[in-house]
Amino acid sequence: MNKLQSNSRDLPWHWVLLMAAPAGMYAFLEKCSGTAAVFSLKKFTCDPQTIALVTSVNVLFGILLAPLASWLSDKYNCRRKPFMIPGLSLLAVCLVLLPSANSLTQFVVVFVICQICVDVGFNGPWSPLYADIVPPTKRSLGMVFNHYSAVLARLFFMFFLIGRFDKSGRKHAHMNDLASTAHTHSKNIFSLSGEQLIYYIAALLVVITIIFLLVFVKEEKNYQAGSEKYGVKDFCRLVASNSLYKKLYLLFFAAALMRVKLGSLWPLMVTEQFHLSKQSLGNIHSATMIISLILILPLAALLIKKADRWKVFLGCVIVSTCQPILLWTTVHFFYPQPTTLILIIFQIIDAAADNIGYIVLWPLVFEIIPAGKRGVMNAGLLLITGVTVFIMSNVIAAFVKYISTTANDSCPYSEGLLVVCLAGVVATVITYCSRPSS
Repeated sequence: MNKLQSNSRDLPWHWVLLMAAPAGMYAFLEKCSGTAAVFSLKKFTCDPQTIALVTSVNVLFGILLAPLASWLSDKYNCRRKPFMIPGLSLLAVCLVLLPSANSLTQFVVVFVICQICVDVGFNGPWSPLYADIVPPTKRSLGMVFNHYSAVLARLFFMFFLIGRFDKSGRKHAHMNDLASTAHTHSKNIFSLSGEQLIYYIAALLVVITIIFLLVFVKEEKNYQAGSEKYGVKDFCRLVASNSLYKKLYLLFFAAALMRVKLGSLWPLMVTEQFHLSKQSLGNIHSATMIISLILILPLAALLIKKADRWKVFLGCVIVSTCQPILLWTTVHFFYPQPTTLILIIFQIIDAAADNIGYIVLWPLVFEIIPAGKRGVMNAGLLLITGVTVFIMSNVIAAFVKYISTTANDSCPYSEGLLVVCLAGVVATVITYCSRPSS
């Protein structure tokens, strides 16, 4: 059987399509961490700041672990699988144990281990591995395939699974011993609760990804592997040594700011402030993703070939900045209880900006970076993104909590949109000043 081999000069299109499968797995994991975990935490606490802190802990650990794994994968002769296989294997086990937690402490401990495994087993080494295997001529369209895979995974999660989160299994009981509980539930596979089903499917997708890496991916040693040292000072030295790298890192920062959203507060805003059901939440995202499949991603595939990628990215940042303030205005002055259709329209606008922006940015950056420095540059990207998203997520949650205290409103989640808009303004200015010269 032929394998996907690193450092190859060409790759058939069906292999590029197959390389999109792990992107779908990761998208499903993100929904588990950003949506399912929010409702799991609601069983133990109602404090929005606590929920935001726990669900952003993956970013906190990712600030160090994912960049470290990415950098080490360069140092280890550009080999990524030795980091991915163990990390993903432990992740699958933790996902099975996660819905069995019967206290906040248990849930947080297992959840943190899950996020560490994601950082070491996927976030750090996956982007360099993808760039090693998929040649430059096919990376741009390959990113479109990746987004299709991610959208399909999110669509499956939001349309078929999140609406049944609260559905109880016929045989459901909590036990103190997590391992014993997971073993008991495995015997009652046809009587799983909705919460268990979500995390178990995530574990299955991780296992499939492990098999994919073992069976299909072959890595060649790269004797021109990166030699950069690891550390904040070393990253600063690397960036300062090259004016192009400075601009690339500024674009990384702008992209990180564009990623700042309500995060874990979004599902709470929809279900508690707007009083819509979890299935309505799923329908909003499902409709958005269907539009992405039919219109947004084909448009991105066209733009990535025909248009100036930096200009497209700048336009996407501007749209992403305008969307939250327009939604805030709509909620506060026109529709305090917006309908599902209104929320779908705003989500489509945001999805178009995010998807197209990231599709054009990733090849723009990684086509400039030489192979031996992809890991270290990706580490810098992860550091910048991790610090930015973690700080901003908790700032938004603190702002919402402050508003709820001063205004005596228990559900002012939409106020966080003001902070999201402010982050977008900064991202727009940075992007405008950071066009790469080559």
